[in-house]
Amino acid sequence: MPEQKWKYVNIPKAMWIEIQKLIDEQPQLGYKSVADFVASAVRRHSDYWYEGKPEKPQSVMKQSGT
Repeated sequence: MPEQKWKYVNIPKAMWIEIQKLIDEQPQLGYKSVADFVASAVRRHSDYWYEGKPEKPQSVMKQSGT
């Protein structure tokens, strides 16, 4: 069986609705889905916390196609 490339997380429904509303109302932001938005937010947050630290792991986050 091929290795699964995606894992799933749960977010509150109200948060999902707000993110979807943002995506629908602001297409110029370039997000294609709620998952795309969340992946971007996690990537940015991770980059913030690891910025400038020598122990920064190789950025697996940036390797995803999102």
